[in-house]
Amino acid sequence: RLLWVAVGIARLRRLRRAGTPVEDPLYSELQELLGTRADLRCVTGLVQPVTFGLWRPVVLLPEHFDRSPDTIRRAAVTHELFHVQRRDWLAVMCEEAVRAIFWFHPAVWWMTARIQQTREEFIDHLAVLATGSRRAYMEALLAFADGPSLAPAPAFARRPHLFHRIVLLSKETVMSSRRVV
Repeated sequence: RLLWVAVGIARLRRLRRAGTPVEDPLYSELQELLGTRADLRCVTGLVQPVTFGLWRPVVLLPEHFDRSPDTIRRAAVTHELFHVQRRDWLAVMCEEAVRAIFWFHPAVWWMTARIQQTREEFIDHLAVLATGSRRAYMEALLAFADGPSLAPAPAFARRPHLFHRIVLLSKETVMSSRRVV
């Protein structure tokens, strides 16, 4: 398991080096709004946005990303920047370490998968609040749903959980601040 994580990290670093920096006022505005400082790079062959790194976070974007509508680009980048803001990469690495140590225990696999799903659902909620468009966010999830993710990086839209995430997003519930926390 640790070897699998190491190979994934090496692949992510290779993609970081191969990517070209993206300079777009939209992304600069989002970073300023969220208080993040992430390197955004466009990568050939990537099919969905990926975020990784703790000290020098990077958001890798697919090469066709700039051809997507502004609403979808804004929603997807907002989602990824919330991961940067919350430093989710550290949590992902800790979860992978626990999985590696307790690889034989099915409850650990279930628990870490549930934690990751809950994290994505919370980020979905934050992104919808930040963009103000539930529909655009759901369209962004669907636009990148078919691509494989780069483990151990958190995927923007993993197919097995996508239906559940879309259903949660489609519900118009108003939650108190206390309940959100």
